[in-house]
Amino acid sequence: MIKSPRPTHVRVIVAPKAGYLKLEGCAPDAPKGTVFAVEDAKALYAFMQQKGKELKRDLKVWVAEKGAKIPEVKFNRYDNSPYMALVTETRTPGTTTKVIL
Repeated sequence: MIKSPRPTHVRVIVAPKAGYLKLEGCAPDAPKGTVFAVEDAKALYAFMQQKGKELKRDLKVWVAEKGAKIPEVKFNRYDNSPYMALVTETRTPGTTTKVIL
């Protein structure tokens, strides 16, 4: 399996049948609106929270540790697909993750 390169920008996708918001990688020159730079995780997370409330959709976020509040865009190690994570300032390597629905 050939891994795709990590995207520099992500787009927020509303999955109406599944009932949640998700991220997908996109090109930096994609039409603006729901496209954010990977480094701009705080604005992306705020947009996802707002959109989720408006559309009454679940926001799926990976949480590394209890009390994590800092948003960060992470990538799946198999195919580099992006996902939103909440991390702490003092992350410890090798911690387990769990999904909050």
